[in-house]
Amino acid sequence: MIPVQYCTELSFSPGLTELAVIAGTEPPAIGIHEVPSTQLVRSLPLPGIDRVHTWSRGVVHLGAAVVHLEQLTWQSPRTWRIVRHRAPDWQREVLAEFDEEHSVGLRAVPGGFVVVRAAEFLFGGADGPLRDPAGVPEFANREVTLLDAHAGTGRIAVVSKPKPWAPGRWLTVLRPDLTVLAEQELEFEDHYGWFCGPDLLVTFGEWQSMTCLRIADGELRDVGGTHLLKQNRSYGVHSMPLGLTTLPLRNLIAVEQEYGLPTLWLDAVTGKDTEPPPYRDRFPVWASPNGQYLVFVADHSRLELATDPAFAPGDVEPDRV
Repeated sequence: MIPVQYCTELSFSPGLTELAVIAGTEPPAIGIHEVPSTQLVRSLPLPGIDRVHTWSRGVVHLGAAVVHLEQLTWQSPRTWRIVRHRAPDWQREVLAEFDEEHSVGLRAVPGGFVVVRAAEFLFGGADGPLRDPAGVPEFANREVTLLDAHAGTGRIAVVSKPKPWAPGRWLTVLRPDLTVLAEQELEFEDHYGWFCGPDLLVTFGEWQSMTCLRIADGELRDVGGTHLLKQNRSYGVHSMPLGLTTLPLRNLIAVEQEYGLPTLWLDAVTGKDTEPPPYRDRFPVWASPNGQYLVFVADHSRLELATDPAFAPGDVEPDRV
């Protein structure tokens, strides 16, 4: 069990030997827990941060380092920092500090991480400086928001809009070299997105709309979707992007609902209701990249790590550890 007040971000190390957890502790800190025992092995403090806000945080465990984002001010433009803690002493290292009115995102990519701010893509690893590759021509006059990155393939999903403000929104999937793999103009503005495997993308946005898209032949093809019931959505225990979890191993989407309502299980391809896996009433807030491990909500103050039975022969209740 992992004691937390509320969970905001999780990241497994590449070898699945550790789990980094940003939790609402006082004082705020990143807890590094051993997998599968969940024993706390180290705590990385977040000095100067008096509250942890889900939407302004990100964490990536690189094995030999842990990287996270900090938002220092509420005023516009906001001040952001990219911070790295490196083994063996895990000392705090500020890689960059900048002012940005737009949201900033952090995700794992093969061998490192990417930070997206406005139309700038910053890449880094467990050591060395940040790298700022050439810009993306398609984003020359757009403001870009990072949705997700696929840690296995390095594909990056973003939403962009013109600047200054003008009609039009686009969902774009980029290759690791930042060339465009596929792009689609959006009917609704999507605020969140998750890869469910390298070729399937799930987005969530305006009017509680959820869309399932297949990446094929250089195109984004709508293959399904639904509108979630706002009155049933849970906003208390977990804030977005938690509260909606893709499970690539099972091709499922788990949607957390208000207390007393069961987890809503959707097919990741069609977006339609489907039979729940054998997790009983537990909600998985995170899955390891290969789907082996799931992190469940045990109650309002603890998280539980388990092995998904779909990863091994048999379809039994996940082992509690």
